[in-house]
Amino acid sequence: VHWEPPDSTLHLKSYVVYLARNAFGAFRSKVGLDVVVGTNVGQVPADTPRSLFTHFVVYTRSELVEQTTPSAIGFLDITSSV
Repeated sequence: VHWEPPDSTLHLKSYVVYLARNAFGAFRSKVGLDVVVGTNVGQVPADTPRSLFTHFVVYTRSELVEQTTPSAIGFLDITSSV
């Protein structure tokens, strides 16, 4: 998962990546570890269950709090046999 950083990262400690059921972060589930500011890429482990999730959401985290509104991207997971 890749994202563009906010205009100012001065007070950011990390980014947190979740799977969620919508772009607003409903029923979210954390994926992997927090991501260091400046990296802007979160790794999703192979064979991570998709379940009912439809979006990746990324929140910024400061020393005090995690932001309330995430950046989001929807996805479609398709499998096929060859």
